[in-house]
Order: sequence, then C-alpha cells, then structure tokens
Amino acid sequence: MSHFKLILLISLFAGGCTQTYKVTTDSMSNTFNAGQIVELKNKASINRGDIVFFRKEHKSGQGKETWLSRVIAYSGDTVRIKDGNVEVNNDIIELPENARLLYSINTSTPLEVKGFRENTVRQISENKYIAYFTTEEYNKVSKWSNVTSINRIISSPGEQAKGIVRNDFTDNWNEDQFGPLSIPSAGEKIKINQANRDLYSDILPDLQPDSTVTIKEKLYFLMGDNRSNAADSRFIGLITESNIIGYAEEKP
Repeated sequence: MSHFKLILLISLFAGGCTQTYKVTTDSMSNTFNAGQIVELKNKASINRGDIVFFRKEHKSGQGKETWLSRVIAYSGDTVRIKDGNVEVNNDIIELPENARLLYSINTSTPLEVKGFRENTVRQISENKYIAYFTTEEYNKVSKWSNVTSINRIISSPGEQAKGIVRNDFTDNWNEDQFGPLSIPSAGEKIKINQANRDLYSDILPDLQPDSTVTIKEKLYFLMGDNRSNAADSRFIGLITESNIIGYAEEKP
C-alpha cells in the first residue's frame, strides 16, 4: 500500500512586530493544522520534544524554505524506531498528545467521514478505509457499531522504503523500522559515502561523496506529529543547529 507524503512548508505571514507563519500542510497535525498561523519564538536552548522552525534548502536550489517539526533527539543520542515506536537512548518516548498514526478500518456499512478533518480518512474499496487518527479519534471510532476492525498499519522490518535515508548500504530502513542511529557530536569525524550522503545533506551542500568531514555543530533528528504522513529526518536527514531559527509554543 502506498500513501503520499506531506511536507510541512510554511510561508511567511504578515505579523507586525512578530514573525508569524502560516501552516500549509498537515505534517504536524493534529498539533498544528494547515491554515493555522503560528508565531516564531526564541529560547536559550532547544530540548527534546520542542517544536522548531528550521530552514531547509529548496530542491530546486533556489534558496531555503521554512519548515516546522518536533525535536526527537540530537547529537550524542541514539535514536531508533521499532514497530512504529520511537526510542531515544533505549527509552520509548511518549507519543505527542495530538499526534496522528495510520490505521486500516473495515466496516459493515459505509463509514461516515464528514466529521473528520479533510484528507485524514480515505476509502480504498467497499467498506475499507485508511485513516490518520489521533488517539482520541481512534478511541471514538473503535466503539462504532459498524466498525468490524481497526488496526494500526506498521511497515515490517526489512522493507526498505523509497526516500528513507540510511547510514550504511546494509540498512533496510522504513518509516516504522529505523536505526539505531547514533547522532554524531561536534568534533567527531565521519566518512561520507553514497549510502549516508542524504543523512548528512544539511551539512554537505558543496561536498562530494567519499569525503571525511568534521562535525562542526549540534545535529538534530526531527519528526512530524503526523507520523505516517510527514517528510522529516527519516527522509531529509539530520538538521544542523544553525538552521533552527526558533520554536513554536503548543497551545493547550
């Protein structure tokens, strides 16, 4: 089964004295949804769990775009995704309250989808659907009398997914089976090759493969809250500290 990726790009919005951005996709849904205006704020240090604005080179090479994602891990940490569960330094981290996961749904009668956010539920055949649900939505739908089954969709180990970065030629990583990846710290030297080039693309715009480089700053592993529908560090690699320009405050 294939499903498209939504890259969270945000465009600068007129905001007076403050910098505000308009969210244009649902990669961070349901924490921040397309159409919301989010204020960029500054803080002394960025921590795990923070939602950050960062700059990423446009694929066309015509400057940088501003993206939004959540900090999962950084230099010195080891990150791993096993069966869809995210681990940092061997501890499973809690799923953000409003995060979305991917489910398959079977029903006895057609599912009423009008009450859900646009593009979160999609019919794939008669009485069969896939859905990007929050925990609250999952708990609600699982109790409906016409729902015969609802199961989380998790990619199996060894299923190499197109577009996923890797650290070695032997890595068969996907969205739900990733790592372990030890994130290098400033001062460490790494050998760049064709396998790991995408993982370090944020620090290698002008370098060729088969180069040895010294990490000059802190690196971050970021993920979208819409876990199965976000282009994040699993696809774009590690992000340098200098490209993080601020954070977004979550509203209760």
